[in-house]
Amino acid sequence: MTGDRLVTRMDVVVGSTRDLRSLHTWLRRVEGLAVEVVPAAAGPGEQGGSWELLSVAFGSGGVGIAVLQTVQAWLETRRSTIRIRVRGTGVDREVELDTSNVADVLPLLEKMVDGAA
Repeated sequence: MTGDRLVTRMDVVVGSTRDLRSLHTWLRRVEGLAVEVVPAAAGPGEQGGSWELLSVAFGSGGVGIAVLQTVQAWLETRRSTIRIRVRGTGVDREVELDTSNVADVLPLLEKMVDGAA
């Protein structure tokens, strides 16, 4: 997804590389979504290979809600805590999401995604 149609970007940070890989697999199933793996910086003596975050980009048309629904469904199968930063026109906010607050935070994320479009 490139050009002028890109209106919203979400950076998703999960505690472990294993969870990031799992969420990456789930998000790749969402049509109209560009998911990029951002590698972690290698430390001294390391060759790298771990992931730092997923960068998710989408345009308008309901894809943002599909992303949030996918993240919610994925999170409900885990005990993870994730951080989501939404950036777009008029919005740059970050929230933390886990299984204890997903029902409360999801409507806020939906408003953030709508406001970024």
